[in-house]
Amino acid sequence: MAFEFDKTFVADFIDEYKNHPALWNVKSVISKNKHLRNKGIEALVLKCKERIPEADDSFVKKKINNLRTAYKRELAKVRASKRTGSSADEIYVPTRALHGPYFFGPDRTS
Repeated sequence: MAFEFDKTFVADFIDEYKNHPALWNVKSVISKNKHLRNKGIEALVLKCKERIPEADDSFVKKKINNLRTAYKRELAKVRASKRTGSSADEIYVPTRALHGPYFFGPDRTS
């Protein structure tokens, strides 16, 4: 299933994801609660079914993984450009809108 999502849907998906810290806050005790994690995944499945009727939990898990990977890739590019000693004008600026509403920081996705 390959689907193209617009920026507003992705932002809404991430907002829903943020509402379920059991899915992303690995430092919290609630992330170990399987029932809460499943509840969060089900809420995201319902969100995806607005656009893709055949969306299921594996689809949502892949979407989350794709968003995390894209975020980490862009973050690595930014950090690498800062390490090279480049001037402020030469620091990498992400071409995608991944850094704005995304919050898949390293302390939350380990």
